[in-house]
Amino acid sequence: MDILVVDDDEGIRTLLQQQLSGFGYRVDVAKDGHDALMRLTNATYRLILTDYHMPRLDGPGLIERARETVPNLPCVLMTGSRYNAQHCNGVPVIEKPFQLTDLDRILRHCLR
Repeated sequence: MDILVVDDDEGIRTLLQQQLSGFGYRVDVAKDGHDALMRLTNATYRLILTDYHMPRLDGPGLIERARETVPNLPCVLMTGSRYNAQHCNGVPVIEKPFQLTDLDRILRHCLR
């Protein structure tokens, strides 16, 4: 798989899976950070695209845990908060709402 999309909102997960597949990515989805970690034990991804705020395990926590096993795994955070966007320790951030073409540009840059 290319991208693991992680978001607790089913509508956003479905939309991103459909749209990113249309851009040519192979996309898998997870409903939260814990679900994503389970998927990471069974599959290999080139990038994680995760929401910032989620129950059980948030985006920054997921990135930290995922990079314990895959240190250089590219990750992108989605957030609706400018504060969160400024405090992501060098992880690329896209602020909601965003244009899908802007997201595609960021993903392609991270996957180079």
